[in-house]
Amino acid sequence: MEQLRADNVPYELSDGGSTILVPQDKVYDERLKAAAAGLPTAAATGYSLLDKMGVTSSEFQQSVTYKRALEGELASTISAMDGVQTAAVRLAIPEKTVFVSKTPDTTASVFVETAPAPLSPATKSRRSCT
Repeated sequence: MEQLRADNVPYELSDGGSTILVPQDKVYDERLKAAAAGLPTAAATGYSLLDKMGVTSSEFQQSVTYKRALEGELASTISAMDGVQTAAVRLAIPEKTVFVSKTPDTTASVFVETAPAPLSPATKSRRSCT
């Protein structure tokens, strides 16, 4: 927002402060400036979590980080689908043990927030006529 103020670009916050609205003619210029400044920054997800693992990480830390990386990759893949706004994935991966002859299957819980459907041309024309 400091950059917008410095550029004298009017802006408005929406979605509880998570979205910044600017005039249409300024959107691309301001996006480029924000990208050049390294914004937006997001928490590491997916396999990039494994890049931060140190050589002294315990086996438990490695398995938890690997599970989080898988969850992040799956969520990113699902979020990239048309009509999906956001997705969250939680995996239940059973531990392997020598005391059980058959390990149960891995399961997943998936939360998907769909994007609002665009209005069809017929719906738009009906709305403008009434």
